[in-house]
Amino acid sequence: MRAFLLLLLAAALLAFGCVQQQPAAAPSPTPSPTAAPVPTQTIFVTQVPSPTPTPLPPCVFANDSCCRGSSCTAASATCAQGLVARLTGCDANCSVIVECVAVSSPTPTPAPQLNPVYLGATTAFYFPEELDFAAKRVFEYRNGSLRLPTKIFKSAPEPMGTEYFVFKFEWEPDYYIKDRLELFGAILMHRLGNATYVVRSSGGSYYAIKDLTFVNWSAVFQPAQKIGESLFYASGLVRAKITLFRGEDGDVVKEISELASEVHSTTAPNYLLPWPEGGREVVVTLDASAVPDVAAMRAVYSIEEV
Repeated sequence: MRAFLLLLLAAALLAFGCVQQQPAAAPSPTPSPTAAPVPTQTIFVTQVPSPTPTPLPPCVFANDSCCRGSSCTAASATCAQGLVARLTGCDANCSVIVECVAVSSPTPTPAPQLNPVYLGATTAFYFPEELDFAAKRVFEYRNGSLRLPTKIFKSAPEPMGTEYFVFKFEWEPDYYIKDRLELFGAILMHRLGNATYVVRSSGGSYYAIKDLTFVNWSAVFQPAQKIGESLFYASGLVRAKITLFRGEDGDVVKEISELASEVHSTTAPNYLLPWPEGGREVVVTLDASAVPDVAAMRAVYSIEEV
C-alpha cells in the first residue's frame, strides 16, 4: 500500500512538472564596453610663404665656351669639306651653339701707299734712340741712322739764325739749367719726353749749349717730326691744322696762305693756356704735296690732318 502511494505521488509530481515547464528566455546580450572619450584638440594653421628661388647666374659666352658662374661648357664640331665650325653663342640651356659655315677668305687690306713726294732722294743722319720720333714708323731706320727725304731734313742750323732744337738733358731742367740757357739767349719751348725738350736758340749759341756738361745729346728739330703720320700717306687735297710756336709773327700765316687752296680759320695765341695748347693755329685746305714745305717753315711746330 505504501509503495502504491509513493508511485502515485511520483506520477503526480511528473504531471505537474510537465504543465509548469515554460520555454527558457533568450539570454540578454552582454553590453559592449563603452569606448574611451576622444580628447579635444585645437589645430592652428599658419600660412608660410614659399621661399623665393635663387636666380641662376647669367649665361656668358666667352672664349668659345658658355659659362654660368664658375661652370663652363665647350663644344667642337667636325664639318664637311669646305665648311668650318663657327661658335655663335649660347642657347637657353647655356650650351654652345655650333654652326658649320662656308669658308670665306678675308679680303686683304691693301697697305697704305706712301705719298710719292716722300720717295725722292734721301739722306742719312744719326738720331738718338731716346727721342720719340713719329717718322721712325714710316721711314727705314737701321744702325742708328734714319733715312729721310731731303725736303723734310735739316742737316745743320744757320750760324746766326734763330732755330728750334731738341735737347736731352741729364735731368729735368731746373733753375740751374734754365739760367745757363738764358745766358745764351735760349728758351725752353716744349717737353717731348723724359728730360727732352724743344729749345729755341740761335744757330751760333746752339754749338755752345750742346757742349755743356748737363746736355746728353742734341739735334735740329726736324721738319719730319712736325708732320702727322697720316699725312705721309695722304694725296690730293687735305684739310690740316697747323700749330705755330709762340712768339712767331703773322708773316708765317701769310706764307701758309700762299700754299693753301683755302684758309678756314686762324686763332690768336692764348698765353693763359699751357703750351702747346695755346699756340696760334691755322686750319687750311692744301695739296698733300705742299705738306713738306709747310713743315720746313721754322715757325711751324706741327701739321696734322683734321
